[in-house]
Amino acid sequence: MPRQTSERRPDPVSFRLDAHFLSLLQERAKGLNTSAGDCARRLVVDGLSGGEQAVLRDEISELRTEVAELRQLVSNLTKSDAFHRVRDELKEQIGSFRAEFGEYTSVFRTVVVALLVGGGRLDTDEALAWVNTNLASPDGGG
Repeated sequence: MPRQTSERRPDPVSFRLDAHFLSLLQERAKGLNTSAGDCARRLVVDGLSGGEQAVLRDEISELRTEVAELRQLVSNLTKSDAFHRVRDELKEQIGSFRAEFGEYTSVFRTVVVALLVGGGRLDTDEALAWVNTNLASPDGGG
């Protein structure tokens, strides 16, 4: 004789999944150490009850807090004297590098002109035109 219970068992639900989604479901179930059916039930219940959404809301809230903290750290850093000293020193070093690079570039351009003319390949005007077309000038132009 079937047993009598005061609680009625839930109605079964079934549906088909494309092979790709079935594979994803099986992988997730394996990772949770459960069956694909139990995993699908959890996913449906979480989706309908907003379980995943609550987790995402919490994570977004945590990320917003972290971003606010990072903004405060950056703000404090840029207000410090040490930051400004390092920034100014880097600007000076970059300026020095650019000046030296410009000098080397000018010398290199002159050497190329000399080689083209000295090797009998081009006359001076042609060599200068070639250098101006093919090599960057110290000021960043062609």
